[in-house]
Amino acid sequence: MPVALYTVGYLMDDLFIISGEPSSSNYIEGILYALRNRGFNGNVHAVCSKRLASKGVDVVFDPNEFATVGMFEAVVNFSSYARLFRITLSKIRTIRPKVVLLMDLPDFNLKIARQLTSLGIPSVYFIPPQVWAWRRSRVELLRRYIDKLFVTFRFEEEFYKKHSLKCEFVGHPLVKIISEYKPEDLRKMCNIGKGEFLISLFPASRMSQFKRFMPMLCRSVKLISEGLSSRGYKCRFALGLSENVLCHKYKKYLNGSQIIEVSGKGYDLMASSDLVISTCGTTTLEIALFERPMVAFYRINPLLAKLLRALMKFSVGYYSLPNLLAGKEIIPELIQEKATVQNIANNVVSIIVENRMEDIRKQLVAIKASLGGVDTFGKIADELLEYL
Repeated sequence: MPVALYTVGYLMDDLFIISGEPSSSNYIEGILYALRNRGFNGNVHAVCSKRLASKGVDVVFDPNEFATVGMFEAVVNFSSYARLFRITLSKIRTIRPKVVLLMDLPDFNLKIARQLTSLGIPSVYFIPPQVWAWRRSRVELLRRYIDKLFVTFRFEEEFYKKHSLKCEFVGHPLVKIISEYKPEDLRKMCNIGKGEFLISLFPASRMSQFKRFMPMLCRSVKLISEGLSSRGYKCRFALGLSENVLCHKYKKYLNGSQIIEVSGKGYDLMASSDLVISTCGTTTLEIALFERPMVAFYRINPLLAKLLRALMKFSVGYYSLPNLLAGKEIIPELIQEKATVQNIANNVVSIIVENRMEDIRKQLVAIKASLGGVDTFGKIADELLEYL
């Protein structure tokens, strides 16, 4: 059923949403479903995944088609960034929405928020910048330009309220999404025999990251296979492919490997796996909610890493969400110089050989319990209806 419906003589309320992460598409769907159930029948315009056009959303553009990672890619795409900012602002000025819902994309969205304040259009922020971790100078920007923050972790609510920002804990949407998901068992499809370990790989949600991490993971897979087989263990490997990784460009990385390709079934693969190797980010939280042990890693251009360390003050001791939420290291996380082929392999082999999987799983269950019990989409919908 379309979100945008016009009736002669009646001016519909407009909601504008700006979102950048691929995973946010599911969140937008959940929010729109909750709004419709509460009687909202206005127009929804969004910077979001183009697939939401089928849900009646007026998609201004899909930011994932312009996403970059790293200093040099960002420079190349600066002109596109500036053009997309102008397009977004022009659209907002034209339709004059009742409220703008911002999601992730901190640099882009904070610039938009400043313009919204001058236009007299309120803005609320779901999944705001992680200023508790770095770039705390942005706290003042949030206080000045954002009407209210919706946060997914309880410690965030405490942090923002301590800094006098209007904020509400709404729970994490992934808890509801994953708890209601009925995964398909892929072990049979992948020909995983009895007693074999299925180790899945989630290198990236974007092509630029995939190209950087996949060669390293392929070498790690070889070492893991050798390390486990020499100790009498059998294992198979599967690669989780997102919709943003172009099929004709990833094939070369798998030539000669025994890695099974699984496209568009990320949650099914997580649920079917015994252990997962993943880049840091939202994916590690998704894996944790499926209660699967994992090894997390991440690295960026060394020059950019040095620049960030020199300019930014990081205020947290962990980078992966499971460790951050636990306040201790419950899964191995390999960052920057530690993210090597050998280190990834050693940690995977160690978890299996030393029988640490069950202990990790129990600690992930505790994290999952701490995030549940809140109707995230319903709470956000109720807040938005105060403006619409």
